[in-house]
Amino acid sequence: MVAIKDLSIENVHSVYSGKDGKCCCGCAGKHSRNTRFPRPEPKEAYRNNFNDKMVRKVIKIVQDNAGIAEHGDNHWSVVLGERLYIAYFDN
Repeated sequence: MVAIKDLSIENVHSVYSGKDGKCCCGCAGKHSRNTRFPRPEPKEAYRNNFNDKMVRKVIKIVQDNAGIAEHGDNHWSVVLGERLYIAYFDN
């Protein structure tokens, strides 16, 4: 588990920004990948979505809203208005 304060471009491999209450497959939002983690991606829709600027933006949003953020085994997430932001990391 990565502490929310320790999220960084060095340990977050991808992020998601999408409509809250919808699935996170990408139909109501976008997955962006970190160029530092170029591992193969099995889903065609995610293969070339490298965007370090968006990765940094979502990390900042999640950290700036730590008081309302939630976490799972491999992510931190926050909902702001109707938008869901998720930062994924490896354990």
